[in-house]
Amino acid sequence: MESRRVLPYYKRRPLFQIRKEKRIRKNMSTFPSLNAIIVSQDQTILEALPETLKSMGINSTIHTPATVLSAIGKQKSDAFFVDRDIDPELSVLARMRSSLSNQRAVAFAIVPREAAADGSFRLADFILEKPVLVSKIKQTLRAAYGFMIAERRRYFRCQLSGPATVVKSTNDKIAAELKNISQTGIAFHTSAPVAAGDVVQICFSLPGSPEPVTPSCRIIWSDAQSRAGAAFATMTPEHRTIISRWIVHQFDSMAASAVAV
Repeated sequence: MESRRVLPYYKRRPLFQIRKEKRIRKNMSTFPSLNAIIVSQDQTILEALPETLKSMGINSTIHTPATVLSAIGKQKSDAFFVDRDIDPELSVLARMRSSLSNQRAVAFAIVPREAAADGSFRLADFILEKPVLVSKIKQTLRAAYGFMIAERRRYFRCQLSGPATVVKSTNDKIAAELKNISQTGIAFHTSAPVAAGDVVQICFSLPGSPEPVTPSCRIIWSDAQSRAGAAFATMTPEHRTIISRWIVHQFDSMAASAVAV
């Protein structure tokens, strides 16, 4: 029985998108590598899976159910491969789904062939059957690759330089210099310190966009050098669209550069 993924019609990808993803896979040298976590102690899996992932430009790290819990909380991964023989309840995938940074990662359950037939692995997006064959791994990865790229685009952090103004809850204004931005937050260097937990408004313009954006943000971290990172809290739909489109354009430009002939 082959690995299975049944998609509703609205999630099926058009041919041009599939071809674009194939071009991206051909040259990952300048494109941010995807990252995967493997939870298994099966030697056959540990020999075949990391090498196959590497051939598609996907880095991987190997964990046990005990060590992976710390990794889920500390790092962003694009995919999780969990061997049911070592984690019968797929608790790792349950923890992944409840984490803030990894809940939308692509989940793979590695299960014995006889167990794959019951289709009861709701936490998994894809099923890999044992014994795991390289041809089946590649087949499943080709089906999953678009979803991994979509998730990478969502949290892609782009370098950004330019002035900004941070307005504190006291209406005090602080000059700032932008460092990077994602669809969920922004980092900057301020002329005066801000504290983690502060709610501020930041006003800035994106390159090529004539209209400034003014999202409300919560400071997540700051340091002694007056550097800070903030998560977007609220903003107008128009400003969210401006930020999202600009980041997607930067991501797609990097992808095009990676596959340019």
